[in-house]
Amino acid sequence: MNYNKLNYFYTVAQTLNFSKAAEHLYISQSAVSRHMKELEADFGVTLFIRTNRDLILTDAGQVLYDEIRLFFSRENELYQKVRSAAQGRVPKLNIGFMGIRPAFHIPSIINEMILQIPDFSVNLKRYNWDDILPALDYKEIDIGLRLRMGEMQDSKYNHLVLDKDYPAMVVSERHPMAGKKHAMIEDFKNDNFLMLLKKDSAIPHTYTKRLMKNSGFSNHSYTEYDQVETILMLIHSDAGVSLLSRFAATDQFPDLNIIDLDGIDPLYLELVWRKNNDNPMIPLFAEHLKEDCSKKTD
Repeated sequence: MNYNKLNYFYTVAQTLNFSKAAEHLYISQSAVSRHMKELEADFGVTLFIRTNRDLILTDAGQVLYDEIRLFFSRENELYQKVRSAAQGRVPKLNIGFMGIRPAFHIPSIINEMILQIPDFSVNLKRYNWDDILPALDYKEIDIGLRLRMGEMQDSKYNHLVLDKDYPAMVVSERHPMAGKKHAMIEDFKNDNFLMLLKKDSAIPHTYTKRLMKNSGFSNHSYTEYDQVETILMLIHSDAGVSLLSRFAATDQFPDLNIIDLDGIDPLYLELVWRKNNDNPMIPLFAEHLKEDCSKKTD
């Protein structure tokens, strides 16, 4: 099977007549008939029912016609994509994100961008707290969606703040404090704290340990895990409590309760990218996500 045979079949399927197809293709009628027999042999099926006057597509022939019509309709687009790729012009964006609830907005943003830019290509990769900036520096990603505590110090990055909130204590609905809206961290001295690993999430780990120390906790028990999803599952199982961002995907477990704590520093949800990265998809993606996050908070 080759391109010419598919092209011949497409013309025959449109005209349903060997003679008319031969006129369109500028080849002999016998050549058209021979190519169709070869194509049927290639597939091992009958593509046409031959009558005294015209041809009738079989079910197999109709399927082949529909598929070829789809292919030919995208032929120009295919040429453009291949040529653009050779010239390095295919719009592409590598996105890094933390395992937080706003990250679930990203697929809808990508769909919107693909509708605007059919050639748009994207890669997604999940990172822990401390990995987004190194990934930007090593050019693994173009832009990252992350949480930040404190001020942004390094001037080599652009950052777009999408939202601001405060960490809160997350407990199961069976916890004695579950009915409270506000509490002090001292109220949880008897609980097992579930924390993100220091090696992966040094910022929230250090912050939580400092809060515990300043609140009079001494040799308090805690267990470390590498992903927030694991911690949420364990809270759901009454294995402990955790100080987490309100941007965590707590909505996956409707029986979890979130309790505000006094004296907590704010968290910033932001997009961050290197200033020297001139990828034109970065500002477009940032604008889309900013608009999407604004809708969610209206």
